[in-house]
Amino acid sequence: MPWHALTADDSVARLETDSAHGLAADEVARRLAASGPNALPEPKGKSRFAMFAGQFTNLLVALLAGSAVLMVVLGEMVDAAAIAGILVLNAVLGFTQERRAADALAALRRMAAPHARVRRDGATAIVP
Repeated sequence: MPWHALTADDSVARLETDSAHGLAADEVARRLAASGPNALPEPKGKSRFAMFAGQFTNLLVALLAGSAVLMVVLGEMVDAAAIAGILVLNAVLGFTQERRAADALAALRRMAAPHARVRRDGATAIVP
């Protein structure tokens, strides 16, 4: 039977504890050593270089880069420089926005650290 369908008493029995006293400190330490912490893995973020390089993967950016190369081949250096400048400015702005968004998300994750109320040796405790 899935966990979400169990009654409270069945859950307590399957977890090998009792609802009045909870787990003993030594049992908590043993289970933590055996199973590890009850936490979701942190998502791996992109490096700053990968974030910047990702700004050049858009189809429109590729078309603009191709047109800049075409302008160089045709000898239109002013137009090629203007297109290249726009591409660089676009990449810098996009990178800055993406980096700030990633930093803000990381700050929110640190602020929203969840806590749980548990029974330990017969007393209620708050744990991360």
